[in-house]
Amino acid sequence: MTGFGLYAGMSRGWRPQRFAWIVPLTGGDFALRQWHHVMMWFLEVFAMIHVYLVFYHDYVEGRGVISIAAVQPMEMALSPAIAAAVVPACAVVRDLLSSLTAGPREPNV
Repeated sequence: MTGFGLYAGMSRGWRPQRFAWIVPLTGGDFALRQWHHVMMWFLEVFAMIHVYLVFYHDYVEGRGVISIAAVQPMEMALSPAIAAAVVPACAVVRDLLSSLTAGPREPNV
């Protein structure tokens, strides 16, 4: 909503003007811009940590969301078209994680 509030000052359209009330509520354009930057950084950091923890949980437990999606996509209520795209990607990630835990390989002699 802060982005729409910032855009409201530059636009003449009726949709961005619906968010013009955010600017005075936060104390002006500068304060709104600061809030916007802080919240966007928080969102980006949260997303990166969240994605990392999803892969870590799958790596540690072996039954995380990624492994389940690769094994049982229909139980996750995915449409066949989405399942066709998700299953190969999840299988690649599962194989990558299992190869990382396999330990050192013996040299070919």
